[in-house]
Amino acid sequence: MVIYPKIFADYQQRSFQSQTTSGDGQKLWFTPTRDTIDRNPPTLILVTENGLAVQYVNYLQWMNTEGAVAWQIERDPGMRILSHDGTTFFLDPDGDVYGVDAKKDFVLKEFFIPNSTDRGAIYLFQPRGDGRYLIQTYNTAEEVEEEVEHQPDDHNLMLQGSGGWSDWKWLLEFEGKVLPCLLTSDLNSAVQLDNTGRVRIVDVESGEQTGEFVIEGAVFADASLDREDALLIHLLTAERERRLCRYSLEGALLWEYPLPPGEPRSVAQPPAVDANNRVYLLWNNFLLAFDNGELIWQYPLSTPKYFQYVTIMGDNTLLAASGNMLCHLDTSGEPIFTQFLPPGEEISTPPVVDTAGRIFVGTAAGIYCFK
Repeated sequence: MVIYPKIFADYQQRSFQSQTTSGDGQKLWFTPTRDTIDRNPPTLILVTENGLAVQYVNYLQWMNTEGAVAWQIERDPGMRILSHDGTTFFLDPDGDVYGVDAKKDFVLKEFFIPNSTDRGAIYLFQPRGDGRYLIQTYNTAEEVEEEVEHQPDDHNLMLQGSGGWSDWKWLLEFEGKVLPCLLTSDLNSAVQLDNTGRVRIVDVESGEQTGEFVIEGAVFADASLDREDALLIHLLTAERERRLCRYSLEGALLWEYPLPPGEPRSVAQPPAVDANNRVYLLWNNFLLAFDNGELIWQYPLSTPKYFQYVTIMGDNTLLAASGNMLCHLDTSGEPIFTQFLPPGEEISTPPVVDTAGRIFVGTAAGIYCFK
């Protein structure tokens, strides 16, 4: 069982965990980082039944839930780590995907990704359970001299097997920029949003496009899918206004909310969704809560330098991390507890919990566990 298997919890990017916590924020342990020279902060903690997989810029570290480090291995930052059925997948420095278990035994080695360059990134890597993987790649165009025609960025979506570079069932190629692909709740449709305001829906089994619509003039910042597989999009309109919008996958606007002026963070989070389909958005150092498009409460957060995250628990309470502040909020936005880390530290990972309700966060100083 993987309790928090990937960034933002699932392939809909809802940031929802079925586990919860009833603790008071008391610190249980702290494990200092081994990266004492560069002080690169961890950016993701995955929670599995066998331990914690911690993502740093250039390595993957395995810990148990008591804070002991078992091993670490080099990785390339071009793909976020993810866990599936006891295997943690990562991109190695040579550009191939590897899968490793808790004992550091390799389940997958030198998995080659087609249409991925040394200027590229892997936005989606989803094990399908049948020996195939759904993969999305994005490549920045090569830099060229002024007199040479500039080639566009490109992105690709494919259903790939493990039998070599040519073992793919289908492969779709596109030009331009794109957001990380979303999967519907049944994992059978891929939803792709590009930089032209276009939304494409692709059937995962066949690779056939089953739907498409365009939001004219829109620039997409982030997106997720709610409990009804409707699209939640934080976007910039053609009139340069920020909005949080809900669209059906047929392209119908279901509701929209105008956001106050502001700029998204360089490390941003898609709209989060609780079990009752309420939506939460981090914006302008506030956590905003929406019910059917209506703003029902907002909670002020400390001003971080880079990172700001929220994770929803199984009882619909929320863990928010901003700067050196970790807070647990109830469903009405009232704090259950607030914990401050030492001055100068900044929480750099989404807060996550295990089945015992222990809370894990990371900073450049190391990994914290709270009750």
